[in-house]
Amino acid sequence: MMDKLPWKYAVFLLCVGMVNAVNIKLVSMYGRFTSREDLYKQIMTDASTYVNDGSILPSGDQINIIHNNVLDEGETIYEERSLFQSVFQICNDIRNTGAAALILPSDFCADDCEWVGPIIGDAYSPVMALDQADGSGAFKMLPKMSDMEEMLTDVISHFKWDSFIFLYEGDVAFRLGERMSAKGVEYGWKIMPIRIIPGMFEEQTDELKNREIKNILMYATNEDVLVEVVETAFETQLLSNGWHWIFGNLNPPITQQFLEQKYRHNMAFLTRFKVDSNELRYYTSIDSPIKDWPFRQRAAYDAVVAVATALRIYKDETGRLPDPIEICDPDSNSDLEPYLRRVNFRGASGDVSFNTEGDRTNYTITMYSGKDEYTENEAGIFTQDIASWERANRVSWPGKRGKRMYIKPFRQSNANYIKIAMVVEPPFFMEPEEEARRHQIPKNRIENTDEPYKGISWELLKEIKIVFEEEMDLPFDYRIYSLNRGQYGNLDLSTGEWDGAMRELIDGDVDIIMGSLTVNDAREKDIDFTVPWYVSYAKLLLIHPSYTYEYPFALVYPLDVAAWFVLFGAFVVISLLTYILGKYNPYEWRKRSKRALATDEEGHLFSLPEAFAFVLSTGFWQGYTKGPRSWALRTLASFWFWFAITTSFIYLWNLNTVFKFSKTALKIQDRTDLLNQDQFEFGVVRHSPAYDLYRYGNNIDREIFDRILNSELDLIENRIEDAVLRMRRQWDGRYTLLGEEKVLEFASRRKPCQLYSTGESLGNMTFAFATVSGSPLRDQLTHVINKLRGRGVIDEIVGRQYSNFLNCPDSNFFKESARESFTVHDLQGVYYLLVIGTGASLIVFILEVLYFMLVGAGKNRKPFTRGSRVPTTDLGNGGGDQLAPNAGGDWFSSKMNSSGWMYLGIFLLVISIRCVVSENIKVVAMYGKNTAKDDLYKQINIDASTYVNDGNLLASGDQINVIHLNLLEEANFEEQSFFQSLFQICSDLRNTGAAALILPNDFCPDDCDGIGAVVGDAYSPVVAIDQSDGSGAFKMAPPLDDIEEMITDVIAHFKWDTFIFLQEGGNGFDMMQRMSAKGMEYGWSVTPIELDVENFYQQSKELRKQVVKNILVYVNNEDVLDTVIQTAFEAQLLSNGWHWIIGNLNPPISQQFLDQKYRHSMAFLTRFKVESNDLQYYTSIQEPVKNWTFRPRAAYDALVAVAMALKLYKDEHGRLPDPIETCNLETKSALEPYLKRISFRGASGDVSFNEDGDRVNYTVIMYSGKDQHAVNEAGIFTQDVKSWERAHGKEWPGKRGKRMYIRPFRQSNAAYIKVIMVTEPPFFMDSGEEARRYEDIPANTFEAETNFHGISWDLLQEVKKVLEEDMEIPFTYRIFTMNRGQYGSLDLSTGEWDGAMKEIIDGDADVVMGSMVINAAREKDVDFTTPWYVSYCKLLIIHPTFTFEYPFALIYPFDNLGWAAIIIMFSAISILTFLFGRFNPYEWRGRSRRNQATAEEGQLFTFTEAMAFVLSTGFWQGFTKGPRSWALRTLAVFWFWTAISLSFIYVKSANEIFRFSKTAIEIEDQTDLLDQDQIEFGVVRHDPAYDLYRYGNKMDREIFDRILNSELDLIENRIEDAVLRMRRQWDGRYTILGEEKILEYAAHRRPCQLYISGSNLGNITFGFVTASGSPLRDQLTYAINILRNRGVIDEIVGRKYSENLACRPTNAFKEAARDSYTAHDLQGMYYLLAIGMTASLIVFIMELLYYMIYGEGRSTRGGKPYGAVTTDDPGEMGEVYGKGSAITPGDTTGGVTGGDWL
Repeated sequence: MMDKLPWKYAVFLLCVGMVNAVNIKLVSMYGRFTSREDLYKQIMTDASTYVNDGSILPSGDQINIIHNNVLDEGETIYEERSLFQSVFQICNDIRNTGAAALILPSDFCADDCEWVGPIIGDAYSPVMALDQADGSGAFKMLPKMSDMEEMLTDVISHFKWDSFIFLYEGDVAFRLGERMSAKGVEYGWKIMPIRIIPGMFEEQTDELKNREIKNILMYATNEDVLVEVVETAFETQLLSNGWHWIFGNLNPPITQQFLEQKYRHNMAFLTRFKVDSNELRYYTSIDSPIKDWPFRQRAAYDAVVAVATALRIYKDETGRLPDPIEICDPDSNSDLEPYLRRVNFRGASGDVSFNTEGDRTNYTITMYSGKDEYTENEAGIFTQDIASWERANRVSWPGKRGKRMYIKPFRQSNANYIKIAMVVEPPFFMEPEEEARRHQIPKNRIENTDEPYKGISWELLKEIKIVFEEEMDLPFDYRIYSLNRGQYGNLDLSTGEWDGAMRELIDGDVDIIMGSLTVNDAREKDIDFTVPWYVSYAKLLLIHPSYTYEYPFALVYPLDVAAWFVLFGAFVVISLLTYILGKYNPYEWRKRSKRALATDEEGHLFSLPEAFAFVLSTGFWQGYTKGPRSWALRTLASFWFWFAITTSFIYLWNLNTVFKFSKTALKIQDRTDLLNQDQFEFGVVRHSPAYDLYRYGNNIDREIFDRILNSELDLIENRIEDAVLRMRRQWDGRYTLLGEEKVLEFASRRKPCQLYSTGESLGNMTFAFATVSGSPLRDQLTHVINKLRGRGVIDEIVGRQYSNFLNCPDSNFFKESARESFTVHDLQGVYYLLVIGTGASLIVFILEVLYFMLVGAGKNRKPFTRGSRVPTTDLGNGGGDQLAPNAGGDWFSSKMNSSGWMYLGIFLLVISIRCVVSENIKVVAMYGKNTAKDDLYKQINIDASTYVNDGNLLASGDQINVIHLNLLEEANFEEQSFFQSLFQICSDLRNTGAAALILPNDFCPDDCDGIGAVVGDAYSPVVAIDQSDGSGAFKMAPPLDDIEEMITDVIAHFKWDTFIFLQEGGNGFDMMQRMSAKGMEYGWSVTPIELDVENFYQQSKELRKQVVKNILVYVNNEDVLDTVIQTAFEAQLLSNGWHWIIGNLNPPISQQFLDQKYRHSMAFLTRFKVESNDLQYYTSIQEPVKNWTFRPRAAYDALVAVAMALKLYKDEHGRLPDPIETCNLETKSALEPYLKRISFRGASGDVSFNEDGDRVNYTVIMYSGKDQHAVNEAGIFTQDVKSWERAHGKEWPGKRGKRMYIRPFRQSNAAYIKVIMVTEPPFFMDSGEEARRYEDIPANTFEAETNFHGISWDLLQEVKKVLEEDMEIPFTYRIFTMNRGQYGSLDLSTGEWDGAMKEIIDGDADVVMGSMVINAAREKDVDFTTPWYVSYCKLLIIHPTFTFEYPFALIYPFDNLGWAAIIIMFSAISILTFLFGRFNPYEWRGRSRRNQATAEEGQLFTFTEAMAFVLSTGFWQGFTKGPRSWALRTLAVFWFWTAISLSFIYVKSANEIFRFSKTAIEIEDQTDLLDQDQIEFGVVRHDPAYDLYRYGNKMDREIFDRILNSELDLIENRIEDAVLRMRRQWDGRYTILGEEKILEYAAHRRPCQLYISGSNLGNITFGFVTASGSPLRDQLTYAINILRNRGVIDEIVGRKYSENLACRPTNAFKEAARDSYTAHDLQGMYYLLAIGMTASLIVFIMELLYYMIYGEGRSTRGGKPYGAVTTDDPGEMGEVYGKGSAITPGDTTGGVTGGDWL
């Protein structure tokens, strides 16, 4: 019996189970997308099958899904359905279904239906929301928005994106974007939001591709949009190389099939997120596996499983199922809810569990990041709860405590480390062992040999690791893979494939290439580069000039072979002709000798050898014994001399180039110089950085590469060592190497130290780290590089020496001097020539000795006899001897009960007597949080009812009674949901008998902005005082479309291109979406920021850091505006420089605020007020109606509008309309058509409504201005132009088709723009004034139709054309002139400006145009447009032609001591010469004593003659005879080189003195100006140059300080005064700094002595000045940009405005004197020559007097004159004078006396 018990027990349990088995109902609803192809229906069916077939439900229990397509009427209903209709239908459809739960998406209508989930979540229980339903009572299958925000923020921050595009679709996505924008302010991100237009994304891709930003964050409210985006992006190559996409939606539709078939190679970097899920446990009949499902489909499946799990738990504990909720009731909650919060399982959408709020918890999201085959790499984890994750995984959380996002360091090629490719390229990256082998040095000589690598890249990598790990908290474990030199990667043009490091990176085998990899376009197509870390230059490596060897006989190069032959021929011919003339001319020495008029020796002067010697000596300036005597030979000699000197200078000029050949490469400064020379060849090392530069570079780079390739020589070497060896072997220095400067510097440091790098910049090489295209490492490394650069670390690393282990120093004096000076190798040809000459002279000497020994003296002319003398008188022609001369809700239906007929009877009774008695009309006014505050709106409605009841608006005796309902008296605002508010409104309205409902929206904290629209469709009539667009309500607020149009037109008029949008609430959010879309159309950059009202002061601090100073504000709750304005004022956000547009109508800016606070130097304000009738209304409120904001005005007018409609109805029907007692979509009040007929001007403007209940025919006045001008009317917006014209009886002033008319901006005067022009020729001139300034010029000389002309005047005319013709903005102006210099000066003691600046700041002028300099001091108080002209500061000087120097400046090269030393040396040498001449036996004196020289020759080196000899050596004048002894000859040689050295040193220094007048001309920049001390420079007070230097940068200020601190007063008040001062100061040492156009104008007036010098002595930037924040700033900027692009500004600036003046800009005379010496430069020499002439005349007179007094007596010696013939023998006399001498024996009168040497 016991053994049968179990069987019976089992049967019993089975029977009980069959009795207790339950069919459980779940309602699943579908909208537009979830009903498509019944996909979600099938998912629900599969999920119920899985649940029913498994062990989740108690045995026998079954879930039955009730499928409900809310849009069964068709898809078109989707676009027309409102939120209230959707909520109403959902609540209606779920009633009495007996459902255990409701599974709900949100896709039931086009607009605002994303809030269906939150509304129904608060109305029904339980609801499983498949879409975002944050803050509601629903169980949310999606993670909270705040969690998604945190995750995405951490990822973007990790990737170090600084700018990205946010692609979004739907309002949920936009709200996420709003959150990200707020984060952007915190993190400094630049976010470009772009709304995806489904079905049109392909058209949007073109714009995306044109943007520089390649980082995209994508989030879609509807996941189905993601499929279109991914497919379209792939087809349009938006998923190609270089892009990085982050898909914010979980489990985006990127399948494995997509990755394998399409996403294979060279694709974008993808970052996406998948939930950690259990996909295999589930059953599905759908073809697509669950692993490929997007998140909402997974969530739908899990929603069924979660409900089933909760039902099982409930039944296990209670033995039954929970009772279902039959209707929407916010106060009824299902018993199943607590059990849903206890479910915990891993499903298809991850870990499913809920907290007490119904939010999804304990899930984990895995981040995948990579590209190509690495897209499945797990890159990180986000967990909703760290403790839960640790319990589940039984390990510690790998991330940082407090951070729920853990991101692994990026590893693509290997999961454990970053693989870095480094190409060996000393000094960037080196391996010490390899370097030791290369340079054959011990390894211990290389510094830090304990490290595996060395070099710039290695040191930089160590610093990068520190920043990653210590500052960014990112591990940076790496391994280096070195590649041989040159293996950066070469592109095969035939296949398009890369090799080397590029191949490794593209294939994903490495993560980064670091080192000396150059950035170029070819590489950027396939990989990504970081920001450059180093910009280097290409230079030349060459053999140093000290080590080049030229062809020994390069001396012959200046002339070709034929020229040398012709030269030699000329020499021979002239020599022969000299011989002939010397032989046969009777007046030449030979014939004279025969006539005894010359000695026999003189007769042999022009023999054939001597003729050759004479012609040769003329060419070499050596001098000859005696010059020719006849005029024939003198004429020949003169022409030969000029031929010889010309040929010599031509030869020497070219010879200098030959000697300077080794300096040619040193003088190469840029690529043009390199290409223009042909003296040497240049090569490159294959695949080096320089090779990549020239191969892939721009046109000129490619030209260099082509020249290298096309050379007949092979100029490309494989290694730098080979190139160096080639240079060293090619001794002539004609092979050079192009390379990166650091590489070349390193190569030049190895012995032998022959190499030198030169060239200023032969191409820029940009080095950056290379990463896989789109890799996050790109932005991370960029972030690190920017940090290191900002700290100066990179510069310090690059500046280190990495070649200290090599032998050669950087440079030395020897090398540096040889860069400019001639070297031994340069002059070797001269040495060879000297050696040849010496050898030749020795050979000739030997030949002469031999000849003398063999032949003797016999064939020579007669021996020179002691005592012979040449006669001093030419007896034939009376002439003496002559010498030749030398040269970026829901509601519920009611059933009629048992007392219904009684109410009907009462109702009919009232109807029957209503026409006889007066009626009490009820209007319900409801209040929320803000409208209930201080009973303000209650008082407004009481005042409005008083006004209506006391006036003529109602029928006589009728009274309006306002029923005041505060919805929040028994509820807490923060806990109130949208559905609760909607339920309460409909409940409170029931049976009130109200004629109308006046309704705001402030009933709950979140998402109540649309309640007016919902109730507007549910009740009739509703007069909504907040935004209710698209509903059946009568809207007191203008439609957002109208506000959008108005604001758009204003921003477009102001020409804002970038602005901040501060918004609050749903309507602010909606407006932000609209403006962002407009931004796409207009090209605006909009930065959206959600107002944090409680912390707005802190937000203000962040806003002040923004560069953007234009702010648009639009809020949902007007009360917020008061806080914003007051806080902005306190935080100085309403100060100078800002321009605020407040989009809300009638913002809370009262006249009192303007008068008391907003007075001076405040922001520019643009605001809008309705054109209203404020005075007709009664109010008991202290604040007058004129100061009310728009919503209180609208509330007053709402009651007036209802009263007027009731009056119209009763006038026509004799009764009042029946009230609507309940919320009912199908029933409309009979009052509605009458509300559409009213028209009146109230406090909120013109009140009338169209058929849709929208506000029409109103007018908005725009006020725009600053300070006292903030009340200026600036424009009109009208809802209907025709209505406006009828009302005003005149034509619409604006453009047809445009409802916004904006007056041209006038601040100081309503009739015109007041333009200030400061007189400053040639920028702005008054013709009459100019004629007075230049008295010699008639006024009609100036070609102008008005009194004004100049650059600024012409530009103003063009600006007017652009504003009126292109921008359609009237630009009527008046010019107000100010005197020169009155731009405005800052008083530093008071901080006040004067002049034009004060006029602008005080609002007395609108614009200052002309030559106003932009500087930081002015920008604090006024606004400048974009610069219209950037000019330069230059120097005005007296032209060198007209300067006069100190007459005796010739003594300046040496100081007094120097001159004394020269005199002493001269004296000492003179004395020594005298002593040598007197006591040396081999000198002339000794020889004279031995009768081997004449007595006159014996007197050659007397003391006076010794001084003359030393002096003549110094002056190269020659002397009568040279010294005879070797002692004196040696002394003379050394004295000659001393004298010639001193002469050249003197002449070089004298050259600088003579070039003083050129000093100012040679000044090119500010450094040159400050470094010289030759001239003083001043400025004209308050002119543009004065403003530049006074308010400029450090160097500008240094110039200004030097002017101020000078002992001289260097500042003049007018330029005329400065010019006069220059002209009076004849030495040219006073100059004027000024703007180039001003100086040019000043230089064109007679006398034409002025000249402009200096290339750029400071940049002067001119802009138009406007009041701070003035709209004219952006309008004029727009006009300037148009004119600049058209070239108009350049053309105007280039015009000549000084043609009417006397001087021309320049002439050949002036140009020549810029470089050549002028007569004034050389005047000292003229004085010197005049002194010399005078001195010589004085000496002549003294000598003549001496002679006359003493005669020759004191010149005799021993009673006989010097040189007298002492013999009386006639025969001896004949021997002496030769045959035929006419001098008789004993005659002493024929000799020249020894005392006469004149």
